[in-house]
Amino acid sequence: MAQIVTYGENNVEYTEGPFVVCAIGGDKYRVEAQRLNHVCPVIPDDSVIDMLATEMGFTCACYKDCAKCALTADWLNRRVRSGVICLSGNVWVAKGY
Repeated sequence: MAQIVTYGENNVEYTEGPFVVCAIGGDKYRVEAQRLNHVCPVIPDDSVIDMLATEMGFTCACYKDCAKCALTADWLNRRVRSGVICLSGNVWVAKGY
């Protein structure tokens, strides 16, 4: 299952990949991404959101269901391992989106 961090958590050690579940409060969760040289995870690049919309039918990466959010983060981390999502500068981007 995807790594879970709290909103604004600094100096995260990414153990599962660059995409994590962020508990943003009020039983809401969203997928956030590592940004190099930044102290905490951030909202994913637009290309990643576009890929989620195209491939999975999602229009955002924010959920009330932690398990659904974790499945999304895991899916994105698998895309990193397969090379579909790659680092561009200090941001993770989806190729072709």
